[in-house]
Amino acid sequence: MFSRDVSLSEVAYQISISLIMIQATIKGILLIPKKKNIAELIEKLGATWTKGNLNERQIRIYYWGSMLACWNIELAPGLVTIVKLAMAQDTILLLPFGVAFPFDPRKDWITYILVYVYEMYSAFRFTYVYIGIEILMVTLCALLSAEFSILRDDFRHIEPESEESDNTALKNLVQKHQQLLMYTQLLDEIFNKILFFDLLFVTGIMCLFGFGATVAGGVVELVNDFFSVIALLLPVFIFCYYSEQVKEECVGIAEAAYDNKWYQGSESYKRIIHFVITRAQKPCCLTSMGYAPITLNTFSRVVSTTWSYFSLIRTVFSED
Repeated sequence: MFSRDVSLSEVAYQISISLIMIQATIKGILLIPKKKNIAELIEKLGATWTKGNLNERQIRIYYWGSMLACWNIELAPGLVTIVKLAMAQDTILLLPFGVAFPFDPRKDWITYILVYVYEMYSAFRFTYVYIGIEILMVTLCALLSAEFSILRDDFRHIEPESEESDNTALKNLVQKHQQLLMYTQLLDEIFNKILFFDLLFVTGIMCLFGFGATVAGGVVELVNDFFSVIALLLPVFIFCYYSEQVKEECVGIAEAAYDNKWYQGSESYKRIIHFVITRAQKPCCLTSMGYAPITLNTFSRVVSTTWSYFSLIRTVFSED
């Protein structure tokens, strides 16, 4: 890329793609040592899961949005090449990415097709690692928020006992509450480093794609950069949304316990409810490196920071 005279849009595009591949590699490396923890979390959630309807619309939108952007980037150069050849225009054989090979990938059609397929396969491998890890995280987060929501309803409608008793039903709910808190903590331990690198990379990558779109030399480059920005925004918004859901449902346990008719129960019943309210006031959610909570405010800050960097780059290269 730096050995020849290339346009700013090409530089921004190549750097963005390289950063995405580095990010996907880091995420895969961080996830591999956590395989046992993930299997343990899935088994525990499966053991406690209450069957019900789970809305997977957001997850489907995220998956197909990311895959649409990837297919667009992969197929656009080939389609442009075919159209120009069909119109008898002089053109070079375009590839999805500029890669240095020890041979000429355009010397004949067989070599060109093989190289094109190789680049598509390689890019999709990174794409599946990139979105697969986050789909796993979002799915587990959605299941936890659904479990907290069901538990809220159970706390709100459990009938207190006026006389002294062992409060077995209430203690079972408290035990489930403690289990869900433990699962949330385990989920955060698995993914907090991955979220840190997500937020670290995504701002710069979106900024570069946005800059590439403003200096794009053609419609194909513009469309590729536009879809790439959307595909990067989707996962950030969705995992921030579901982390916010877990936080709200976790805090909502306190409200549900207070709405219970605890004043009609025994002293031990009231003490248990008081304990539940106190514990639920400490929210649980995903974090970045175990420090910064991931909420919808995080998404707002990401978009704001990206726009600031984008404006700075546009100002610096405005004359060019």
